[in-house]
Amino acid sequence: MLFNSDGNPLGGFNANIMLVLNASATIAILLLIFTRKKDKFYLSNNPFVIILIAYYTLGMISTVYSPLVLITAYNSVVGILYVLAACAISEYVKGVGNQEQQYQWFLSFVLKFCIASIFAHIVFYYLYFDQTDFLTKGIGADFTAALLLFVAISNATIKRNKISILYVMIASIIALRLNSFSSLLSVLVAYVIFLFYQRKYIQLLIVTSLFLVSLVGFLSFIELNQGSEILINNKPINAYLTGSGRFDYYREAFDVIANYDVFQWFFGNGFMAERVIMENRGLPWVTDPHNSFLMSTLGLGFLGAVLYVLFFSLPFLYSRVLFFKNEQSKELNKHWIFFHSVFLVYGCTSSYYLGRPTVIIIFAIVLSNLVYGRKNRL
Repeated sequence: MLFNSDGNPLGGFNANIMLVLNASATIAILLLIFTRKKDKFYLSNNPFVIILIAYYTLGMISTVYSPLVLITAYNSVVGILYVLAACAISEYVKGVGNQEQQYQWFLSFVLKFCIASIFAHIVFYYLYFDQTDFLTKGIGADFTAALLLFVAISNATIKRNKISILYVMIASIIALRLNSFSSLLSVLVAYVIFLFYQRKYIQLLIVTSLFLVSLVGFLSFIELNQGSEILINNKPINAYLTGSGRFDYYREAFDVIANYDVFQWFFGNGFMAERVIMENRGLPWVTDPHNSFLMSTLGLGFLGAVLYVLFFSLPFLYSRVLFFKNEQSKELNKHWIFFHSVFLVYGCTSSYYLGRPTVIIIFAIVLSNLVYGRKNRL
């Protein structure tokens, strides 16, 4: 398993030993939290949490028929452990103070993760790529840019002072150096939704107009310069026309789903085992779906797709019928919608929100529990 040099997917993990070490460390840390804080572990009756548990439990069940048993089992277990860890953190946050203080603690919590993530990526790029010119070339830090911008904008919306505005400017500069066009785009789209929920219609019109004009200008520039050697965010300009290979994957994935047999249509091919099928389509085994919905449907079939749609829509639907006990809770719900929207849009071009279990799930659960204030346990 550890020395599968040819990368055969049926052998388990790829030859990269770092994947195995990372997996082992993740489980060890979550189990350490569990053993030290058993009294804090519980399942909230927050419906958002229930959907996540159902999703990863279905993933665990799919181990029975998955061609990648180890990868399916590992990611399902880690997903469930992430949910439990998030509920434990939510229990701790209740003792921080009032709701406003709890939310400031949450923003600080996310910011600390962003700082740690950026430094970790700098070390990684230095050790493995011998890269030192981070200011000119930047680094790829996945969803860290989106998290950083969310914290900055959310904080500025609440405090509305010069320091918070300066923070947004600094966060924007750093985010540009994290080389994630998906993160920047997701935050912009989510900010438009955020303004709509805040009923700031004039700002909404201005931001939407600027966004659309900029998008049209960007697409026109790419169209005019396709085939050139121009780099944008260290990516060749043609990569934006093909979605860095995403569009080819999406086309093949929809064709695979259309040709599923009855069992696969309902239950999929096994959680995170879609790469086995896609490899038969001429795509490299390491290719990621880069779309949370497609990943859910390929791996868990119709049932996975339904759970993803519920996950997608519940915060929006729930906020329409939920009775908020005070104005503060109502305002905080808008920030929860903002966070959820950021990573739903991000999940359209990545598999990191719901599909592939990541720390984003912890942040999402903590914030949803803070907003909904669910005290009962399952």
